[in-house]
Amino acid sequence: MKQTRRRVLLGVGTGTAAVLAGCLGDSPNPAAGTDDDDDSDDTDDNGSGDDTGDDQSDEGDDTAEDTTDDGNDEESDSTDDDTETHTSGSIADYSTASYNATDDETSIERFRGRDDAEQYFTDIGNDQIDELIEDTDFDADLLAALETQGTNGCYELLVESIETSDEDGIDLVARAVDTSSDDEVCTDHIPNLGLLVRVVFDGEMPNQGSYRVIDGWGEEHGYSWASDSESDSETDE
Repeated sequence: MKQTRRRVLLGVGTGTAAVLAGCLGDSPNPAAGTDDDDDSDDTDDNGSGDDTGDDQSDEGDDTAEDTTDDGNDEESDSTDDDTETHTSGSIADYSTASYNATDDETSIERFRGRDDAEQYFTDIGNDQIDELIEDTDFDADLLAALETQGTNGCYELLVESIETSDEDGIDLVARAVDTSSDDEVCTDHIPNLGLLVRVVFDGEMPNQGSYRVIDGWGEEHGYSWASDSESDSETDE
């Protein structure tokens, strides 16, 4: 019975932020009204008396409140940024094992446990694949199967680059490459290429990432994942 294999098909693209109070003066003696008193009242009306103090007090209130709000906003933003920060470990090493894929399509499978990986390769029968799965620590390492097609029998699927960053996690690129020499004759058929990749990290394994597979015709297929999601998703490049 052919083993059903869980995989994700990829989309194809075209290449790679104190309250101040005013004090009122003594009230004038109503029984001692003189011309000088009248002049004093006029002065108050012109902004050098009680009215001016009240206005300044109001401005002080606004300034104090604005300063307090800005401080709270900046503290809140800083807290949010610290919560979202995830430091990805660097690439310590990686290993690969090639195999003949059974489907004529580009796909990527990221394995979350040993049972998933062993079931996926039940029908492959490849000692290198078995050893790579056995050596994988699924709590610390990343293991993924990448598959695509070449345009002749001399094509192989090879890792082109692996990088990590705190913002995006891991970025892995694999490309189908014609490995023949100038005088080598290649069979005229379209091979189904498979590559199992195990990545070991110096530090914490990233909690998200993306893979890109470039097939024999130069078309790029993109795929992304996050450890807190139940399923992986395809992306168009």
